[in-house]
Amino acid sequence: TEKRHGDINIFSIATGASYERLLCIMIVSVMKHTKRRVKFWFIESLVSPQLRSSLEVLRSRYGFEYQLVNYKWPSWLARQTSRMRTV
Repeated sequence: TEKRHGDINIFSIATGASYERLLCIMIVSVMKHTKRRVKFWFIESLVSPQLRSSLEVLRSRYGFEYQLVNYKWPSWLARQTSRMRTV
């Protein structure tokens, strides 16, 4: 197998339309400023249908990879009560 050194992996969380818009801007900026392979990781339960379609459009245009992952919150860790933050 080929070893891939120098790949860039970016884990992002975006909740809400404002954050998703900023996330798309960040993706475009990253892709315009690197020649390395880039893979973005997102928590599947937080990705809206609009962001999913935007990711597909951006992926086909800029050639990055992305993966949606599931995360089971640990029982010993206090649950987050709010998904929104103030920008």
